[in-house]
Amino acid sequence: MDLSGHFVPTAGEVGLLPQVTYYVLVVTMFAFFAGFVHFLSTQNRVVKEHRAAMVLHAVICLIAGLSYFVIQDHYRFYLETIARVGNSAERLNITREAFVAIGQYRYMDWTITTPLLLLASILGLRLRTRHVLKPVTLTLLADLFMVFTGYIGDQQVTDGGAILAGPRLLWGTVSTVGYVIVVVVMWTGFRTYQRAATREEAQAFKTQLLALVTTWGVYPLGYLVPVLFQNVSLNWVHVAFSLADIVNKVGIATVAFWAAATVYERHHASQDNPASREEHPGAA
Repeated sequence: MDLSGHFVPTAGEVGLLPQVTYYVLVVTMFAFFAGFVHFLSTQNRVVKEHRAAMVLHAVICLIAGLSYFVIQDHYRFYLETIARVGNSAERLNITREAFVAIGQYRYMDWTITTPLLLLASILGLRLRTRHVLKPVTLTLLADLFMVFTGYIGDQQVTDGGAILAGPRLLWGTVSTVGYVIVVVVMWTGFRTYQRAATREEAQAFKTQLLALVTTWGVYPLGYLVPVLFQNVSLNWVHVAFSLADIVNKVGIATVAFWAAATVYERHHASQDNPASREEHPGAA
């Protein structure tokens, strides 16, 4: 549907799954902008040791929100294009080209947000920089290596949009090396330094590590779909990546905020909490 020269997709024009995919992309963008506002505006609700980490989480949400603004806009343009194409073979070629073209913005996002996410997680353990400089540096370099080589693999396509299976799988394997290093270093560091954190902080960090080895797994699976499952609609990959991004960024930040807020409330009785007034009747 054209509204004042601006195409607004509907399921009748583009199909139900593409329309739902567009819906998910826009909602994901909103979720990140909401996360940015929340994590930046609640600095006074967390202990000072966690404020730098929460600022990083806010920055992550802002970058991801801007990324999804670009992604959903390009996806809408893609929907406008296929709505005017009747030939199914031509629509398939356009879909493949659009998937790779739009997907590159995810990698640009991940190049910034995933190192910041790992750094924010480490800061949650209240460790002195000089004690963890080497493992943190190794983790961030391995993460950048993982994302960049994954991007190179994602761009293994012909000028007609056909995905080159062999080179894509090769670069995917190379990228996995970086991922393994990140997991090993993060888990080793947790076992080494968890005693420096409170119970809530350690639990939050452990939850983030579990996400690292579970929900982060959505990305390599989505990477393999165009090669191993060619009959699966690439829209499902967009949906899966979007939901995984929400969990791994907004979700993880929420867990970190819970831990930081819990520690804060333990040390600073809230004046607007009725329960604390009962415990401290002299407070005004």
